[in-house]
Amino acid sequence: MPSEEILRHINELLDQNQKEKAVKFIFEMIVKSANAKQFNRAEKLREKLIEVDSMALNEIINSAEIIEAEKSKVIDLDHKKRWAALYDQLTNEEANAFYFALKKVRIMPDKKVIQQGKLNNKLFFIDQGILKIIYSKDGHELFLKNIAKGEISGRRTFFSITVATASVITTEQVKLHFLEREKYSRLVENFAGFDGKLELFCKKLVNQDIEDILKKKQIERRDHIRYEASGKVAIYMLDVKGKPAKTPFYGILENVSEGGLSFSLTGLNSETARSYLGRSVLLKMISNKTELKVVEKGITLSVYNELFNNYSISIKFLKPVPLIKIQEFIDAD
Repeated sequence: MPSEEILRHINELLDQNQKEKAVKFIFEMIVKSANAKQFNRAEKLREKLIEVDSMALNEIINSAEIIEAEKSKVIDLDHKKRWAALYDQLTNEEANAFYFALKKVRIMPDKKVIQQGKLNNKLFFIDQGILKIIYSKDGHELFLKNIAKGEISGRRTFFSITVATASVITTEQVKLHFLEREKYSRLVENFAGFDGKLELFCKKLVNQDIEDILKKKQIERRDHIRYEASGKVAIYMLDVKGKPAKTPFYGILENVSEGGLSFSLTGLNSETARSYLGRSVLLKMISNKTELKVVEKGITLSVYNELFNNYSISIKFLKPVPLIKIQEFIDAD
């Protein structure tokens, strides 16, 4: 934020009807801040410049160019070279904003970067070191693959709305950059098409998803067979004390098993859909054939955007439900 002294001087000039002097002073402070690599202050001052005089186009345009030029000077060249395939797709302004949205960390060996079955809101860019992907089932751990310098991790959980299929663990000291979902959302708001560029880059870089590896190794993720099903589902969100919301929302049952179910829901926006992930719910399954209603508790594992804000939501029951209890919902072959 600009200092109180700077803001005070700007306001004094404006009170004296000296807008031109105020514009000149703000521009000088932007240049000074950008040269000092105080980019947040420079950006805030530029916002103030636009607020004071939106018609000071030369100063507004030139200040933006100066800020971007100074930002470009401090980008880690090794980092930019390593991820050149991405940076080459971005405009100078997009590249600068992306770089400054990243966080750089060093992680010691045997630390979980992503945990199976948990939420993940980070996209990881591996700069140095090796990590292993481990899938756990029935108390056993299965090694799937290593990832190393120049690779990414967390793509599926970052771009989709689902929990992690497997854990990612450092095998040695690792250096990496990561992008948080919140910072990503801001980039998407500020730069039209940025989301498509980043997602396409990640898709090209990851030639085999975890699900593909599991299928190749003939490992079944689910403990129970899923059956196509019919009916409605009333969903009550549970609060931290386990108390259900007074008003449910309704979905159309898609499939069901002893371990969980999936239903479709329309009219959600992406952020609302993402907020459902990992939430505990009370489910009331309502049959189309009779007055049968089955009530169970569960937790949201995944939320897939199929098309036009139509979502498929997967729920895992907290306790397995006997097949006979849900038989009426299962479609006949």
